[in-house]
Amino acid sequence: MNLTVFVHGKGGPQDMVLRKQGYVLMDVRGGERKKSSINDNGEAYFQNLRLGDTVRLSVDFSERYEATHPDSLYVIHEDGRIYLEVALQGLDRIYGTVIWKENPLPGVFVSIGSTLVDTTDNNGAYEIHIPEAQQRKEQEVKFVKSGFKMQLKKALPQTLEPLNVVMEKSK
Repeated sequence: MNLTVFVHGKGGPQDMVLRKQGYVLMDVRGGERKKSSINDNGEAYFQNLRLGDTVRLSVDFSERYEATHPDSLYVIHEDGRIYLEVALQGLDRIYGTVIWKENPLPGVFVSIGSTLVDTTDNNGAYEIHIPEAQQRKEQEVKFVKSGFKMQLKKALPQTLEPLNVVMEKSK
C-alpha cells in the first residue's frame, strides 16, 4: 500500500510550513525506519506499507520543527493519507546578557513590543517568556537604559542561542 503524509502547520492542511524542505521519518512496526523528502506541496510519499499498520512520524529538518503530537501513533487506512501537524520549537523565550565595558549592566529595560518586558539583574542577565500567540521566527528586541544609546536587535529564538548585547554610552 502507498501512503501520503501531508505535513502542515497549526493553521490546518493549507498551512504548508515545510514546502520542499526536510524529511518525514516513519517508524514502522518491527523497528524499520523509512525516510521520504517533503515535496513542494508539503507531501511525503511512502510505499510498501500494510493496511492497518501503526506508524510513528517525525520530521527531520535543519530548523527545530517537530510534530505537535510526537507520541501519536497513526494507523494506515485505505485512503492512504495521514495529516501530520508540525510546529517550530523554541520560540517561547529570548534570553541573554547585557554588558558595558566588559562588565554586566544591571537595570537595562529589555522589551519585545509593549507587553513583553524584563529588566537586567545584577549580572546583566534577562529572560523574556513569549506566549504562544506572540511567538515568531524572528523578534525585534529593544534595550533601553538612561545614559546609554538604545539598541534594537533581531532575535532568532529557535536557535536557542543567547542574545547578548554591548551597550554604548550616549554622548
